[in-house]
Amino acid sequence: MNRISLRVVPGELEDGQPYSAVQITIDGSSLIDLARCAEEPSAKREGHPKLAGAYAWLPRRGAVQALDANGAPSDEKIAVLECACGVPGCWPLLAKITAEEDRVVWSEFEQPHRNEEAAAGHWSFEAFGPFTFDRELYEEELRAIA
Repeated sequence: MNRISLRVVPGELEDGQPYSAVQITIDGSSLIDLARCAEEPSAKREGHPKLAGAYAWLPRRGAVQALDANGAPSDEKIAVLECACGVPGCWPLLAKITAEEDRVVWSEFEQPHRNEEAAAGHWSFEAFGPFTFDRELYEEELRAIA
């Protein structure tokens, strides 16, 4: 199983506006860094290498509800990272969050602006995840940032 850690940290948007953010680490690595590594080949191929990992942490307000596996619709993906501009949905990293009896799984990652129909080309996340977390520990992390 993977280990998730959620920590409230000060964040700053591209325009310098500060906000309270939720930093996500998986097995000791920043989710933003993990996403950057997964996206770099596709971003370089399309000629925009700086787009790889161009994310910000979720705002604390709303993060607990968004990441709560109990409330996640089983067929819907949610943003686990957002655009650094601060506009929800501008450049999110989406994932399917599935709650099972004793574990929570993050899978089917997608950059919706680089899906299979995107004019700029498809960014594949086939080798990214899934991440499987112990449900009890996952819920403890959510309670800690609530």
